[in-house]
Parts: sequence; structure tokens; C-alpha cells
Amino acid sequence: MKAYLRQGGGSGKSSIATILTEKGWKIGSDDLLIVDNSGFAYSYPKKAQIYAYNLVGNKILKRKVYDSLPLQRKIIWKMREKILGNKQVRRRVSLGMVGDKIDYKPIKIKYVLDLRRTNQPESSVEKINAEDLAATHSHILNYEFRDYLNHRLYLETFTPDRNIVNSSFTQTRKVIEQALKNTEIYRINVPKKSTPKDMIKFIDSIIN
Repeated sequence: MKAYLRQGGGSGKSSIATILTEKGWKIGSDDLLIVDNSGFAYSYPKKAQIYAYNLVGNKILKRKVYDSLPLQRKIIWKMREKILGNKQVRRRVSLGMVGDKIDYKPIKIKYVLDLRRTNQPESSVEKINAEDLAATHSHILNYEFRDYLNHRLYLETFTPDRNIVNSSFTQTRKVIEQALKNTEIYRINVPKKSTPKDMIKFIDSIIN
């Protein structure tokens, strides 16, 4: 795997991945990626959640996600976007719709790109290690699995062992640290108004 994009919603992962697949890259997942402690990534073919804001300035994604809708659903989409805003309108689509080229084989991770939206006027990059990445992004994993964790915590009130959830996160953090200890990891800070194409241009300057 040439690179692994990581961050929470709104950072630009889905938009960037769509454009990169048009350049010959393959997509492994949208929100979550399975990684083992030897540094190999495995596809997680969960449906991608594409929001209206993902389509802004991204003609490729707009054509696949919005233009393919029947007229009635387009009208509903636009009404919801106008009333609720572009962060509250989404469509769940298959990975094949986000990127035509999907990689289902285990692939060694070469780079990790940690994307962050900031208020700074220009993009910047800093190299970090696996421990930094695991420590600063444990809350993302916590958020993604919040429903499961709440259920486990409820069950644990009836069992003697109340540390199952905490131990699972500790173990996951250790796996991330072990898996990426020899991987090049870059924290990329991009201005909030940067377009996906702006970010790709900056990323290319780092890993090519």
C-alpha cells in the first residue's frame, strides 16, 4: 500500500481517495482499515458514507454519487441540504462507487498520512512516530465503536470484570504501534479551505 490516509470526518479522506483512484491508485476502505501487528493492511468493504460537503469541488465524486440519483431523490437531497446543511446530507454507497479499483489483498503499508484541517494559511507537514499517531487518534477509534462500547459497558455492570473495554483499547493501541513502527508517518496540516486537488498536490510533493 503506497499510503494510508487517516483522520476523522471532514478532513478530506474520501474526496482524496476518489481522485487518486482515477490516477491508478486502489482503495481499501473508507472509514476503517484492518491492520495487523506486522504492518499489513486488509480491506474493510463497509459502505462509504458520502456527505454533500464531499461533493464540493469534486466533479468525479459528484458524478458517481449525486448525478446517478433519480430525479426525486435529487430533489430531496437538495431540500435537505438547504434546510439542514451539507454536513447532514449523506448517501451510503459501495466502495466500488467511490473508487473503481478496490484492493482486497493484504498489502504492506509504506506511508501513513495523518490529515488535519487547520486555520493556518498554508499547508505544512511534520514527521511523527507510531506512538504519537496511536496516542493522538485513540479517540477516533473510540468514537467509531461507541455503540459497541456502550453495549459492552452495560453488560460489564453484571460481570466481575470491568476492564474488558479498556484492555481492548490498550491492546489495539499496541498493535498500531507495532504495525507502524517502521513506517513513514506524516502529519499533514491543511487550511480549512483547501480543495482535494490542493491536498493531493501537496501530498505528491511529500511521497513522490
